[in-house]
Amino acid sequence: MVKLIAMALMASTVLCYQIGYAEEIDQKVVFAKKLSLAMKSWLRAEMQSSGGKLVLTDSMDGEKLELSIVELDAGSHLHPMSKTRFLSWGEFKGAKGKAVMLDIFFVLKGDDLVFDNEISIYSKGGRNRYSWDETGEYLKKLPPKTDAQ
Repeated sequence: MVKLIAMALMASTVLCYQIGYAEEIDQKVVFAKKLSLAMKSWLRAEMQSSGGKLVLTDSMDGEKLELSIVELDAGSHLHPMSKTRFLSWGEFKGAKGKAVMLDIFFVLKGDDLVFDNEISIYSKGGRNRYSWDETGEYLKKLPPKTDAQ
């Protein structure tokens, strides 16, 4: 499915180029949309296998989270961690209505983006757990700030 969607995106890129819109096409945005589609496909399969919820355990407090999707990364820009590792994000809601933001990591294997077996809770209940340094070519995860900082 992801390959089919990626092929459609590439075909539309070629078509736009042929009709003179090449300057408007950003290959990073095309790839970001491919990443977004890979995440949505992975989430759909993962949630189907666990009763329609994304189920994970919070490593900080041991809470079992059963999450519903509120909003997913639409692929408006790319979040590279390295040349072959990327993150996508999603906003979810827990059973008690608590907002949970997740960073979900993917790696490039050949032409495919596959889940990299890592999900980080970026925020829970509106409280960020870490931040990102976005000043270089690749994102760098920054440690959480303590109350003393």
